[in-house]
Amino acid sequence: MVAEIKAADIPTNKLNLVPHNNLDNKSLPKWSVPNKYPSEKGKRNLSLVLMTSGSFNGNKGLRNEITKIMINKIPPNKASLFLEINFKKLKKISFEEMLELASLGAKVLQTRSVELAMRFNVKLRVLSSFDSREIGSGTLVCSEEEIMESNVVSGIAYSRDEAKMTLVSVADRPGIAAAIFGPLSDAGINVDMIIQNIAEAGRTDMTFSCPIDQVSRAKMALNTAKESELINFQDLLADTNVSKISAVGIGMRSQSGVAAKMFQTLSDEGINIKVIATSEIKISVLVDRKYLELAVQSLHDAFELHEVSS
Repeated sequence: MVAEIKAADIPTNKLNLVPHNNLDNKSLPKWSVPNKYPSEKGKRNLSLVLMTSGSFNGNKGLRNEITKIMINKIPPNKASLFLEINFKKLKKISFEEMLELASLGAKVLQTRSVELAMRFNVKLRVLSSFDSREIGSGTLVCSEEEIMESNVVSGIAYSRDEAKMTLVSVADRPGIAAAIFGPLSDAGINVDMIIQNIAEAGRTDMTFSCPIDQVSRAKMALNTAKESELINFQDLLADTNVSKISAVGIGMRSQSGVAAKMFQTLSDEGINIKVIATSEIKISVLVDRKYLELAVQSLHDAFELHEVSS
């Protein structure tokens, strides 16, 4: 069974499944999405997965079936920065990879929709509403077990509007990290990458990244904590001219040398890395925003993503 969705044509709070020819034409429940998901496309993606996962009103929905999400092509005058890159469509990508890419800046699926799809094992097929709807078209988001051969790197994602903040000379003592990031959490700051320098004379520097539109709130929260004597630092520096670039792939679990290749590629282009963060299937770096396009293009070529096929 397959359910097809043309996201752009469906009202956000009135989402219905459009029955495929192979589906029984039964009426399905509607789902209104909470306002805490601001993205219109994100609301539709989330609604779709909620319905197909059967996670509402005890209804089994179309759980464990395939859901198709139709994504309209971008008009030429609104095209991405990277049209010159020789992209190649992925046939399959794992839930974990898609979740990482969605959270790191890939604007295809809303993060929460992928989380629910992975939790309830709802396969997603992402298509363009202008392309053929033949079996096997688009990209299938599925469990890792269904992918015969995993790619070392499946995709490069970027987030343009990032900021790097550094607390200079904070006390190197137990509980200092909690004292710093507690007020940030209370202020609703979405902290991402965190780096603590080697301590010297009982003092250290603490660096973290956050969205650029949260910098002012982060400064206010940290200065308030300093005035309350929860923390003590010499200076608070904010660099708002950085972007985050991430390489994602489940093949990193078993393949060595991915980080070295990524760093060498950026070095060859004269791009300085400011912050590094890793997970089991992801490597993220902060670089100067002016090098964003060059960095993405270079990494795309280095990992031969134009030849990737899942």
